[in-house]
Amino acid sequence: MVFDSAPDIRASRFAEARGLTIVARLGFGIDGSVFLARSGDGAVRALKAFERNEGFERELAVYQRLAARRVKAVRGHAVPELVDHDDALGVIAISVVTLPYVLDFAKVSLDTPPDFPEDVLRAEQRRAARLFGPLLWPRVLGILSEFRRMGVWLLDVNPRNIGFPRAELEASQAAGRDAPNSIGDA
Repeated sequence: MVFDSAPDIRASRFAEARGLTIVARLGFGIDGSVFLARSGDGAVRALKAFERNEGFERELAVYQRLAARRVKAVRGHAVPELVDHDDALGVIAISVVTLPYVLDFAKVSLDTPPDFPEDVLRAEQRRAARLFGPLLWPRVLGILSEFRRMGVWLLDVNPRNIGFPRAELEASQAAGRDAPNSIGDA
């Protein structure tokens, strides 16, 4: 199901109903748009307005699962906390986190591994390993393993969603350029 209005309009409705002011657009993509909002007392949160209900439902389910388990970080990476949501508007409000972090749960498989052919899974792992480089890839695998223990298979594995400090990422990527066959075959 597609929501009845654009993400920015629904995020504005969500914010207005809760006394929030949208101060910036943080990003947008195929799943929706993310905005920075501030309350009257200065508290900030991120508002994510989804394009489709399926992404909203998956992301909300992950945040609810993490909240029930009181997860605030995974292997030293901050995870945003669910603050509020509106099913009709397809908007969630989450805490704002800084690097290192794990975020964006619209593309996940819950409770069971994704049903992809093995060669597709291997190709995706090689692609993601190249994006992170050989120094960070083992840490990423550990993060993915922790989420799987919670029944969450992350499918959009990239440095925007599993964030590391820029210098660490660049160093790991440079190491990968020096040894291109050393990653992704784990």
